[in-house]
Amino acid sequence: GKLSAGHARALIGVPDPDAMAREIVERGLNVREVETLAQQRAQEAGKPKKPHKRAAKDVDTLAVEKRLSDALGLSVTIEGRGEAGVVQIKYVDLDQLDEVIRRLERE
Repeated sequence: GKLSAGHARALIGVPDPDAMAREIVERGLNVREVETLAQQRAQEAGKPKKPHKRAAKDVDTLAVEKRLSDALGLSVTIEGRGEAGVVQIKYVDLDQLDEVIRRLERE
């Protein structure tokens, strides 16, 4: 395969244009697909890398996560910082979100 002028233009500003050019040829991507991929790569390159090592959660936090996950039927994570923290509930569609809201509004 070959790269067109449109492909080449889409590679401007990409973190590793040589590797991306090889990928375009190998996968036979069209110009529009390359533009989308180039945008994604540029965004990824701009994001700060998260530290790989996180402090292990204590047993109490894990237990509360499990209780909440079981009660809601959804994945729940808790990030604690001393007395404060964040509770995150993952849902896959609006029906699940509505169900969480209904459960929280019950008295």
